[in-house]
Amino acid sequence: MQKRRLIPSIARAFVYGLLAAVVIFGLPYLTNDDGTPLIPAPTWLMVLIGALIFAVGLILELTAETSHRLADPAQILRERITNVNRAFDDAVNLMADLQAELTRQQVAHQAVIAAAEKQKRLLEVDLEQAEKINQLLRGDAIRARRREIALFAAGMLCSIPIGFAVNWLS
Repeated sequence: MQKRRLIPSIARAFVYGLLAAVVIFGLPYLTNDDGTPLIPAPTWLMVLIGALIFAVGLILELTAETSHRLADPAQILRERITNVNRAFDDAVNLMADLQAELTRQQVAHQAVIAAAEKQKRLLEVDLEQAEKINQLLRGDAIRARRREIALFAAGMLCSIPIGFAVNWLS
């Protein structure tokens, strides 16, 4: 139990140390466009500010650690139980939301399937009608071709005797 608490404490102290190092070593090198320091302060002041940041962070971590050790175990257990209960309540609420979303998506899915089936039936009807129209057009084309052949044959049959008659009379 102490070990689990100690690792995040060390990590946070390390972060405070990094922040202090940035203040000590980085800020004096930040300059404006003309080369003047962005924060005009002597190096000893930067070291002092960095040390203060590190000390305050370390003190905060130590007080948090000691206050946690001094806390009532029953109170800690009650807090953990409350947190677990909140997590279960959140899970129940999330489950209800997910169930509602799933139901909504299923209804939408059924509507899309129904629309697709309707379109398929319309397409089948359209295909049947197109086939009927095609048959009618083919029938009309065949009749028109027969009529042309008949007119050509009638023209031939009429023109030959007329040609003989014209030649005989002349």
